Amino acid sequence: MNGRTCGAAVGFIAVIMAFVGRSGAAPADVGTCNIRLPAADYDEQFRRTTTAKQRHLLKSIEANDVNSFLSDISGMQKVDFSLPNKTTLMSVGVESGNPAIVEALLVAGTDPNRKDCNGWPALIYLEFGDKASVSLEDANLVAIADLMISHGALIAGKENAIWRAHLLWLAANHGHAGLVNWLLAHGAHIDEEFNGDTALWGAIEGNQVATTRDLLERGARPSGGSASSNTPLLEAINVGNPELVALLIAHGANVNERRAWGSPLSAAMGRRSRPTHSSDLQGPRDDEIIKMLTKAGAIK
Repeated sequence: MNGRTCGAAVGFIAVIMAFVGRSGAAPADVGTCNIRLPAADYDEQFRRTTTAKQRHLLKSIEANDVNSFLSDISGMQKVDFSLPNKTTLMSVGVESGNPAIVEALLVAGTDPNRKDCNGWPALIYLEFGDKASVSLEDANLVAIADLMISHGALIAGKENAIWRAHLLWLAANHGHAGLVNWLLAHGAHIDEEFNGDTALWGAIEGNQVATTRDLLERGARPSGGSASSNTPLLEAINVGNPELVALLIAHGANVNERRAWGSPLSAAMGRRSRPTHSSDLQGPRDDEIIKMLTKAGAIK
């Protein structure tokens, strides 16, 4: 499930093709994913279709320069630019991870529900981008989510199920427990699936022990899932972390639930036989996993 961020926004300035002027009128191609221009044409298009103040505003968000951003936004009549080749202005603000920037955009009237050309709303950008899994503070993500909801952002309902499950998966995968709990309190179901996999699977794939434990203790299903991907236990074995395997077994995971490519025990034994896993630290970890599975009644 790696790489499921589906076109995460990176290099904000380089991919911008068009903006709305102060009138707020949207260009005809808003909402469509345009074919990208050759890289050499980006700068020319950017300069030709935007004002200096618009360009500076985006640079301020990219640099997370709140003072400069607030100064820029204060002189604009309507702040709801369209970035049809990639994302929306609110998405860029959310991705910054800075509640002050998001609040200023909301107060200025930026639509919290406007979707990008892929159909994603701004809220999902909480976990998109280069900074998502590293430097964004969990508390900031929750603060932004609260701001968005208070200004009318929609998250509940079947019409939002796909991206909501995706965001839950990403939050679990990145170990952002606060955002996981927030999503569960605002309409997400703990076993919602994105492309056949749940948030528990995402936490395991990301080797997030604490988040895995939290989800299991909250009642996440420890077995099952898509027939085309690993069960949670098979994924834990693939990750090679005995703590994850132990947690799943303790919470009732089926140690003999197979996929077409094998059982948990055969997967663990196959992993142990690989040359790259036969020595150093990983070899003993694989041995521990095999012992746990055997003790729990696993068979090949």
